Amino acid sequence: MKGKKDPKKSKQGRPIKELLPPGFNKAAREPQPIVVNDLTPSTPSFDIVPPSLCPQWPGDDVALSHDFGLNSQVLFEDDWEYCFPPSFNTYCNNGRFHWRWPDDLLPSGDASRSSIRRVSMKKTVVHTTTSKDQSRTNIEDLGDDPGWSIVTFIERDETQEELEIRRQKEMEKFIASKKKGKPEEVHIGKVKEVKLANMDLNKNLPLICRWLCSQLQVIKDKNWNFNNESVWNKIYPQKDGIPIFNPSGKYWVKLNLLGSPKLVEIDAKIPTHEGSLLFPKTTNFRDLWPVLICKAYFKLYSYRWKNISKFISSPNQELDGSLIYSITGLVPQHKTYENIGLGEWEELKGLLSDESWEQNFHLISVYCNFEKNPAIPSMSYIEEEDEDKEKDKEKSILTEEANKSAKDSDIHGKKVQFAQKARPINIVQGFSYLLTDIFANTEDFDMRKVQKKEKTRQEEDVKNALIKAKASSPARKLKRHQSPARIRELQKKKAKRGKEKEERRQKLLEPRSYPVYKLIRIKTGVSGVPNLNVEAPFLPVEIDEARLRMMNKEHFLNRDLEELERLMDAEDIELFDPKDSTEIDIGKVIKEDKLEGLAMPKQRCQGGIWFAAEDFPNALHEYFIYHEITHFPYKLHLDDTWKDRNQPYIHNQNFDVWIIDANPQEMVNLVIAFSPLLPEGSLFAPDSVYLQLQKYDFEKESVIDWTHEVKLITTSIVSKSYAIEGEYLVLRPLIQNCPCGFMTWISSSQPIYTMSRLQYLVDKVGWNQNRLNFEYSFVNKGFLYIPFKIEITSEETQGTMIKVSCTDPNMLQFAKLILIDRDQSTNELNYIYLDLNVLETQRLTFPPNQKGYRLLLVVFTSGNLPEGTVTVDIVTKSGEMLKAIAGDMMDPVEYSDRYVPNKYGIIFKEQLFVPEEVHFSLHVRMRKGGLPVPGGKGKDIVPEEHLTTTHLLLIEIYDGEELIAATKGYNQAIIPHLNLKTNSKELIMVCKYDIDEWPDCKNPSSELQDLNWVLRVIASDTIALIKDTRKEDKEEAIRKSWEVAQPGRAEQAKQSRLRFLAYSKSARGEDLTDHEKELLKETWQDRRKAKKETEAAGKGKTKAKEDKKQKEVEKPVAVEVEIPNPDDHVMIPIKKFLSHIHSDRLITLNSQEPMLFAMQYIEQTRQKIKSEMQGYIDTYAQKKNSRVQEKLKLDAMKESFKEIMNTRKEALDQNALLYKEARAGYQNKIELKKK
Repeated sequence: MKGKKDPKKSKQGRPIKELLPPGFNKAAREPQPIVVNDLTPSTPSFDIVPPSLCPQWPGDDVALSHDFGLNSQVLFEDDWEYCFPPSFNTYCNNGRFHWRWPDDLLPSGDASRSSIRRVSMKKTVVHTTTSKDQSRTNIEDLGDDPGWSIVTFIERDETQEELEIRRQKEMEKFIASKKKGKPEEVHIGKVKEVKLANMDLNKNLPLICRWLCSQLQVIKDKNWNFNNESVWNKIYPQKDGIPIFNPSGKYWVKLNLLGSPKLVEIDAKIPTHEGSLLFPKTTNFRDLWPVLICKAYFKLYSYRWKNISKFISSPNQELDGSLIYSITGLVPQHKTYENIGLGEWEELKGLLSDESWEQNFHLISVYCNFEKNPAIPSMSYIEEEDEDKEKDKEKSILTEEANKSAKDSDIHGKKVQFAQKARPINIVQGFSYLLTDIFANTEDFDMRKVQKKEKTRQEEDVKNALIKAKASSPARKLKRHQSPARIRELQKKKAKRGKEKEERRQKLLEPRSYPVYKLIRIKTGVSGVPNLNVEAPFLPVEIDEARLRMMNKEHFLNRDLEELERLMDAEDIELFDPKDSTEIDIGKVIKEDKLEGLAMPKQRCQGGIWFAAEDFPNALHEYFIYHEITHFPYKLHLDDTWKDRNQPYIHNQNFDVWIIDANPQEMVNLVIAFSPLLPEGSLFAPDSVYLQLQKYDFEKESVIDWTHEVKLITTSIVSKSYAIEGEYLVLRPLIQNCPCGFMTWISSSQPIYTMSRLQYLVDKVGWNQNRLNFEYSFVNKGFLYIPFKIEITSEETQGTMIKVSCTDPNMLQFAKLILIDRDQSTNELNYIYLDLNVLETQRLTFPPNQKGYRLLLVVFTSGNLPEGTVTVDIVTKSGEMLKAIAGDMMDPVEYSDRYVPNKYGIIFKEQLFVPEEVHFSLHVRMRKGGLPVPGGKGKDIVPEEHLTTTHLLLIEIYDGEELIAATKGYNQAIIPHLNLKTNSKELIMVCKYDIDEWPDCKNPSSELQDLNWVLRVIASDTIALIKDTRKEDKEEAIRKSWEVAQPGRAEQAKQSRLRFLAYSKSARGEDLTDHEKELLKETWQDRRKAKKETEAAGKGKTKAKEDKKQKEVEKPVAVEVEIPNPDDHVMIPIKKFLSHIHSDRLITLNSQEPMLFAMQYIEQTRQKIKSEMQGYIDTYAQKKNSRVQEKLKLDAMKESFKEIMNTRKEALDQNALLYKEARAGYQNKIELKKK
């Protein structure tokens, strides 16, 4: 074999002479040299391929230094094929929209300045353009017209904190540079501060764009800034850290996908439909940052919507968290809260803690889907009208309905109830709101203390208490009536007053339980949508004060005690030391509290609407919780995506086992995120794509019940968070419908790692591993290869796992692993296929037997593969009970020969001579060319050609007359494995065409020219192939004996054949040659005469007469021949012929009454035809009767319709007459009144 040799030594077989029986004089076929001319590895093609993704982000420094063509005169246009989700295409009438440049979208009032494009609202150097075909220039000052911009910013002086941070950075740079001297002094400078406008939703947008608009507003409301990077920092080109407008239209956007930042290169064209912008925008129309972000997002995720299936096109797959993930890197988790119980409240409380909010650990958005109508049950009432007339009208209508209902209620005995209209709360479905805060008072805190009306009531209570004390003052009465009784009464009052004051102090300090109010606040600054119409039980300022009071409980308790003391002192004065003034000074009791030195609650996102927790799920029950996973101490990023289109996707089996090695005394906080990579093409149409995480026992192959088992379903990205008790967990991830791979993130507060199944069984369970390496040479396309053979012996039934890996992934895509039980009967195709894709997940068993088992890897590729190594890992529970060793195989040998057309379509028929026991694999293929040129010296080879037609091949192997193996295929056929033994009767291998499928294979034609066959055999020992010509030899001997007995017989048969063909051509009207015409002119008399003359010339008349007499004397003796049974034969034509011979083919007639039989036959035929005709007549009559009945029904309906119309006409005429009479009477009355 040319090319590189096999690194391992191949087995040497026995000499062919030892296999042939003694006295056998036929030569065995000599194998042809295997020539591999093409040593170039092929590029494979796959039915499912990974999508074309945007390239990796090259780095911020590269983006800042990139030439975006700011001064270029050529517009940059992106040729990317954008694919949009179904809601976008539906909104645009199946994708009918137009791409327009920003200049084309300026308002009509700005027509005179439509050519101006600016960077910012500041009057600085900006970029402008006139039209697309004219050159671009730079203008210093453009007046008050702001032009186009990416973001709007203002310049301000640097704060002291910002100055200190900048000084520290400059000092760090100076120290790192190792320069001598002092660093330059840093002074207060100017800072450019970006002011993002709110999103604008005053125009209808597609479902997906409305969702993206709300997501961008959520980021803006949160003022998201992680690692000093905001949403506008994702856009390039930039100047001084702020994105600038590019007249040439070229932009870079940095977005996350599958765990890494991607470079999304776009132009400035925007899709429009019927003149309206389809992408969300801000209230500042000239800010382009949301348009560029959305366009980059659709380019990044275009692969998701190239093949739309029922699952991918569902609205739930559009309303996802992929945009916020792409911008922020926070992984989204979807949840649905039907009610907010204690567990849900505690979860929200942890997610919205001050640390989580400040460090951007979590972000929560809420929305209402399209399947549910948002409502607030506690706010249902009858909607009031503003106008008095409408009120009176509605009142009268309600009064009439009430009276009518009252009558009905009297009859039926039911109470009258009036329906109420639900108050509109203006929540937009499919629109996301930022959840900013939650609040719940403690049981010992009275929320009435913070209400404004409660404060007013408290002042009134203080005033009333003082007035009451003044009115009941015994001191005042004593002044009016100085009597001993009054004095004693005053003394008793003073003694009792001390006890009352102590009781009031104890009552204030006594712990009490008050109603608990749970409130949730959301916010959206989107313009163009109605304001949320929700009433909370408390105002925002009241909630802030309640939070302040609860944080400083001791302070406010002391203040309440002081107020109580001041009140009681004031009461003492009124009771026992009254003054002449009648004014009550409440300010002496209630004073303003100074908040200095108190713990203040942290403010977040000013504004928003507070909801009662019990009402919240009825309005907004869908949640997206975004997790920042980089702050966890233990992180895993499992990248198992298809990266190279020239290589097949091979699942990374090192991710099959997840282990959490947690401390049992600590809780485990875990976040798992999943993002599949969807393939291109319409072949991928799954019902769902998901990751299912299970607790699993890999030794017993069983699932363990686990309350935290979850299924993550998505086409973009989704996550799940856990808070579980610490324990040693072994988890199995099940990935469904991910032919191009997936990305998984695991972040944990406890150690976590992954490994393969085999590694887990070896390292953690203690199984034994046996590794075998097999090197193979260059694999040529279209040929059969056996890279390895493994012999296995087993002493007990036990679990075994096998893993096959290769240095070239393409090898395993074309390979099949065969398992053979050697104890089964030989000379049969006894084997089973093992799926290499799921082999490592299967548990195999090898019951003990005498001869053991055999593993073969059979490779048949459609492309060239380079040399490499195949590694086989066999893992068993007990290594001593199962042994596996590498078996020896001989080098492949090939045989080839030309195909000679024949009436049976036989390609070749070979006798097989084998040693005591041998197993082999064979491959037969048809080709054109590849053999030496006929008549040449043997060095010139006819170039091999590809067959343009396909025909069915049949391969059959017989042991005597018993068929032991058979297979078929088009233009080629393979037998992967077959056992043979020397005790066979006679081994014959036959390859032939299916003459029923291709009858033309029997006759020579241009298609059969240069057609030949190639047989490749890979065996464990030598096999001798000898062409089986025994049947042809017998036929040739018979023909020779006929020629000896009758000289010239062959020539006469040839002429007879030519005469028959000429007669056939003449019957078809074809042109005849001169020789064919001469053959047709000869009569049988001429031929007989010529025959007699030939016999006379050869033998003489006397001898001819003697021979004739001798023939008359020697009459042939009749010999009875037994006809074989058809079931004893295999060949289909012979079976058909014998079945025909055995069948009853004769029709017995009575020779004495031939006419009677003919008359009976004619009469039977006549009766049969008559019965058929009668059937046709009856069917026609039935159809005719049905048509007549239908016509009668139709006529009856017409008559009925006429009668109805006539009746109506008469009624109309009568009504008209009555109207005329009434009109005349009315006119008469009018005349009488006038008179």
